[in-house]
Amino acid sequence: MLRRPFAQGQPAPLKTLGSSLGLQVLEIPRARPEARAWLPPEPFAPKNSPPALSNVLITASFGQILRGGLLRLFDPARRLNCHPSALPAYRGPAPIQRALLNSETRTAVSVIEMTEVLSKAERARRTD
Repeated sequence: MLRRPFAQGQPAPLKTLGSSLGLQVLEIPRARPEARAWLPPEPFAPKNSPPALSNVLITASFGQILRGGLLRLFDPARRLNCHPSALPAYRGPAPIQRALLNSETRTAVSVIEMTEVLSKAERARRTD
């Protein structure tokens, strides 16, 4: 499980859940220079071998665009981002807040396959 440190200094609900399930929780540094240089440990970053099909990268409310070097450590079909909106309606930051401010009565969660070219990301599934 990959996450950014929670802004308020308290454990994020996702970190708490991952830890309770016995999953290894990895944190990317908050500072941009360190975040850009960060690589996950093995087995996620194997040296001189193709990405393992057993590894999956899932992000949710992550707040950063992952660089290509990190994405390439995972098979293209196994890089997913969960976005809390009916894309493309509330693309970008704060989609839930913007939907509420617009008095939306329904919204969705979109699951997108992450690509190295942001505009080419494909929506894998949407649940209203």
